[in-house]
Amino acid sequence: MSLLCDAFIHVDTKCVNTGEVAISKKTLVTSFVRTCSVLGFNYKGNNFLAHIDALDPNMKLKIINKLNILNPQYIKEIKIWKGSACNSNCPSFQLAKEIVSNLSGKVIYYQAKENLIKIG
Repeated sequence: MSLLCDAFIHVDTKCVNTGEVAISKKTLVTSFVRTCSVLGFNYKGNNFLAHIDALDPNMKLKIINKLNILNPQYIKEIKIWKGSACNSNCPSFQLAKEIVSNLSGKVIYYQAKENLIKIG
């Protein structure tokens, strides 16, 4: 796991490092999305962001455990960013799609071209 959050000063936001999953009322941010993917949404005043690192063998479990804190069947819109170096069968992107296949919200896909991804 990279500690990308150490590279930035975050005021009024919470940074999510590679391989981390967070739920917060604060705006959640992440960056340096190359071979990883990012999954995010807003839900009842909370923000959810997962910086998916497919090399982390516990990544799926981390995401599912955080989702279980919420009531995920009521999520209306889910965003997935595919990393700039993530090909069509990139493992992190496949994991993100697998996770959201069990959710009922509309899924919107993005290519992670910007330096900073935000939810909130």
